[in-house]
Amino acid sequence: MGVESIVCSFVVLLALLAHEASAQQGNESYLAGHNEARSLVGVPAMVWDASLVAYAQRYANAQRAANSCRLLQPSNGPYGENKFWGSPGKRWSGEDAVSSWVALRKFYNARSNTCVPSSQPCGVYTQIVWRNTSSLGCASSVCPDNSTFIMCSYNPPGNIRGQAPF
Repeated sequence: MGVESIVCSFVVLLALLAHEASAQQGNESYLAGHNEARSLVGVPAMVWDASLVAYAQRYANAQRAANSCRLLQPSNGPYGENKFWGSPGKRWSGEDAVSSWVALRKFYNARSNTCVPSSQPCGVYTQIVWRNTSSLGCASSVCPDNSTFIMCSYNPPGNIRGQAPF
């Protein structure tokens, strides 16, 4: 093997390691944000689930392919879900998405188990802190208009009518 082949192999290896490290760092920001919110209300931490990542990535890719990276359609799948849309012109992260969902906790009234006012979508927050949800997987897609679509999937799903999250 020549020097050029060795250098080329080394460059490919470094690129693969950098990609893996970047993906791992992204996963950790999703999981850390969720688990920080959960710790504040005394529910157990979640774990990262590759099958939920794959599910969320398929949905995000389908949204991109359909040129419909908006938050309109539920996946109608077996998991809980939170979705985030970030406008073009910024590199949106998992941390941005999770922070936006957790910020909606201010609209959740634990005494009445309702969103106050009812027009506020605090269900994205209650899904994050749902006591029985134990695993999480998130994925993102850059849309044709350069916006960003992020989806997190939760198993088992939360937001069961008539039950409180914690």
